[in-house]
Amino acid sequence: NEELQAALVKSEERGRELAEKLSASEAQRRAEVEEANKARDEVAEINAQLCGHRNAKQKIQYLLKVKEERERLKQDCLRLEGVVARLLAEQAEGRERWRDSSTEDSILSDSRDVTRDHLGIIPQALFGDSSSTPKKHVKITRPQSPRLLTSERRMRIVGNAVLPS
Repeated sequence: NEELQAALVKSEERGRELAEKLSASEAQRRAEVEEANKARDEVAEINAQLCGHRNAKQKIQYLLKVKEERERLKQDCLRLEGVVARLLAEQAEGRERWRDSSTEDSILSDSRDVTRDHLGIIPQALFGDSSSTPKKHVKITRPQSPRLLTSERRMRIVGNAVLPS
């Protein structure tokens, strides 16, 4: 009987020790869960700041807008690359024409005055019809450098009008 009572006391002590350990580990687990939740909230807030939205639906709409803008910018980039390639080809063609052209000096004098009498298109370019006459003379000068683009040699910008040379 005494042995059983000693065993009972021992097992009760052991049970209390285990209960204390269990409650200590449970408190530690709760603290870790709380800390993990705080860290998750901080990361979610940082993510929301980076993405611009806390609401998932708004975030999806925002990302769709960003994707559409990216696609539009890609298309613009491709279009501009095509323009650059075309202008470079025209520039190379212009350089070849500049070297090959011996009559360019006779075609373009150093400078000349252009009025409605010389080119009938000035009123069209300046006013939109051929009945009006421009109020001033327009001066077109010869290109100074063989590096000018062909299209630049052909066109001179005068005020708001574009005149072929």
